[in-house]
Amino acid sequence: MTNVFLLGRPDAGDAAMGKAWGIWYSKDSISGHRDELAIYSSYKDTSMRIKDVKQIRITSNRFKTQDGFTTGRSEADTKLKFPAMERISAYLNEQNDTVTVYDAKGDGIGFEFLKGKSISLTIHPMNQAVNETYLTLHPEWKLIE
Repeated sequence: MTNVFLLGRPDAGDAAMGKAWGIWYSKDSISGHRDELAIYSSYKDTSMRIKDVKQIRITSNRFKTQDGFTTGRSEADTKLKFPAMERISAYLNEQNDTVTVYDAKGDGIGFEFLKGKSISLTIHPMNQAVNETYLTLHPEWKLIE
């Protein structure tokens, strides 16, 4: 949890019952699009002494996995890297565009795709579904499947 404090105070978030989302937004106002770094944490056990990071979600290609994987890739390219990836849900976002959520559960990584291109990566515990830890980060999105 020490490294979280290097990010400064989150720009947004939600916390209850020992669980918390911290969300940091990019300061880029030129493109009209704000990238997000979101970290979901909870207490490791019932002693409530140690926090544990459960998910890290990114929407910027400036953040990469240890092996260099990032957002902006096609579904086909992502499927080559993560062949066990499965479609788990779809949503309508604020612009009524369909955002499709995929998960490579065994690899501990989930993806959101818009118009065939990844718009986010979520790192989560391996062998645990991406949507098992927390409900959607965007409650304003409408679930369509």
